[in-house]
Amino acid sequence: MRTNIINKKKILLIIPSLDRGGTENVCINLFKEFLNKKYDVKLLVLNKQRENFFYKEIDKKQREKIIFSKNYNWFSIFIDLKELTKKYKFNTIISFNNETAFLVILIKFFLKRNYKIILRVNNSLKNKIKYSENFLVAYKKKIYYFISLFLSDKIVVQSQEMSSEIQRFNISKSKIQVIYNPISKIFKKVPVLKTKKRYFLFVGSLTFKKNPLMLLEIYKKFKSLNIQNIKLKIIGKGDQYYYLKNFIINNNLSNDIELINEVNQYKLKNIYTNAFCLIISSRYEGFPNVAIECLHSGTPILAYKGIGGIKELIKPNINGIIVNYYTIASYVKGLKKIIKTKFNRNKIKGTAKKFNINRVIEDYEEFI
Repeated sequence: MRTNIINKKKILLIIPSLDRGGTENVCINLFKEFLNKKYDVKLLVLNKQRENFFYKEIDKKQREKIIFSKNYNWFSIFIDLKELTKKYKFNTIISFNNETAFLVILIKFFLKRNYKIILRVNNSLKNKIKYSENFLVAYKKKIYYFISLFLSDKIVVQSQEMSSEIQRFNISKSKIQVIYNPISKIFKKVPVLKTKKRYFLFVGSLTFKKNPLMLLEIYKKFKSLNIQNIKLKIIGKGDQYYYLKNFIINNNLSNDIELINEVNQYKLKNIYTNAFCLIISSRYEGFPNVAIECLHSGTPILAYKGIGGIKELIKPNINGIIVNYYTIASYVKGLKKIIKTKFNRNKIKGTAKKFNINRVIEDYEEFI
């Protein structure tokens, strides 16, 4: 009797690095779950020189499915992609940025490859253009953003707000799929504590986009009001670290603010769980993964309404407080509300159920 052989779909995921970050976390979770479901999966990481923390945390068997690009330049990446797509004949390629989606589009159309291209948009493209270094860079981004969006077979975004933004690039709504970021299974068993420790929390890269310097100004102003003695923990690393360090020293806040380097997710879930609230001070986001992790840990969020996805994440007075203006005064006002509001930790966790990894994988399986 002949055994039926299942023709497994071949999937390639492409991401710049596996450093700690929301996009990288989503990528590694999808990678693991696709493997668990017996898909034939490869993951191409473009920059081998980065720290790639998530690579170090997965098991040896999964690492065998990960390929690092030889050199981190676009010509070398193009050659790697050309060879990989020829060798493995992928059915679907999921790109975690527009730049590599642009390359796989070129290969598909000029070298006659037969694969489906899924572009996962991780950030507000409008704001990435807005905050470009100069006009020429902004113009280049507009061109390859439009080409990568227009010629991809499917576009995955993390919120309805992002979907509306992509449509303003003259992209059909039918081509766009809203799939929320999944919560890692590491957060599945998180205790809900009745008493929180007295610290506000920030988790994210210490970069211009995340605007941690504004966070320090917010905390300094809050501290000057002498309302409550609540400390601040900042977890992350980035090019603004020394600016933050100097600010803390110059404003005599060394006993109140703790700068913590990146931690693994097992430690992070306990830090979330014990925090008074998470503060998101970003200039812009696609859909902040730290917010999902925080809610799943039973901790409320304070964030500006204009940050991507926040209005879909936060239910005021149930799992957080929404700030109406991107100003220090508005955030301080929000912190006062956070302190006065009696949050139900179980209700907070309940608002994170829609980010279940199994539900997210099922959404992807509909079109891979």
